[in-house]
Amino acid sequence: MSLNLSPISVSRRLSQARQLEAQFGDVLQAMQSPEFPDRVRGWFAERQFMPETRHSYVAFLCSLTHQVCTPQMVKHYRLWLEQCKREIPNQDPEVDPNYRQHLREALQNPSIPDSICVSIILILEEGLALRPSDLINTRVGEDVGDGHYLDLSTGQWQIRGSYTKNRQDRQLTLSPTTLAKLRQYAPRVGFLVSALNGQRYRTTSTFCRNFKTYTGMRFLVARHSAVSHFNRQDQTTVQQIKTQAHKLGHSFSCNLAKYTAFGGSMPPNPLPQKNVTEE
Repeated sequence: MSLNLSPISVSRRLSQARQLEAQFGDVLQAMQSPEFPDRVRGWFAERQFMPETRHSYVAFLCSLTHQVCTPQMVKHYRLWLEQCKREIPNQDPEVDPNYRQHLREALQNPSIPDSICVSIILILEEGLALRPSDLINTRVGEDVGDGHYLDLSTGQWQIRGSYTKNRQDRQLTLSPTTLAKLRQYAPRVGFLVSALNGQRYRTTSTFCRNFKTYTGMRFLVARHSAVSHFNRQDQTTVQQIKTQAHKLGHSFSCNLAKYTAFGGSMPPNPLPQKNVTEE
């Protein structure tokens, strides 16, 4: 089976491809049969997959439809994907009102790796809780066109759409204060955030596991908390929310829908205001 896999999810997609091949043989050929979706649904039921997992597998199958399926079957797979999405429980993001304090305390740990310090500084100084994939795929020192590139001399950060979730290019500019702090921890060449052995992270899960080990907080919680804090500040304007959403790779509607209504799980403004100088 010949697959075109996006760099953002190569590991997961390869795993899904292998499992589907083991179960159904040549998946591209099997997909041409109208009965194939029902066979996959039966397999999902046997394995007792969670709704999120079913959605992920069907999204993968949808990415293959253009190679083998008729327009009618492509539409059928798309409707199946929409159904899977509706079956996923709608849960509010988990947030920590004291995330800034916890991250500051983590920075005081003498054994914390430089790569974890880099991710913390971006959150504390800029509110840039980027997706883990954006962090681990960013190079510094030399732009070789493989992944994203951050120029530590100018603060210009190029996020290439082919290596990120929403498939859109983004251009970020870091402040001089943030750059000065990043230079204390970032390597001169290589990857901005590297594994504990100095090599490139192969999966985001390894980075997230290391982040939790040294901060006591899941990276996703830090990301959700930073976005929610920014959105809920009294002086934050709609335009600022749009700009921040673009930096993070969110749509504006997603940003507002997911990160402004927490049912009281986060006080309206529990933390110091943005741009206040911290000691």
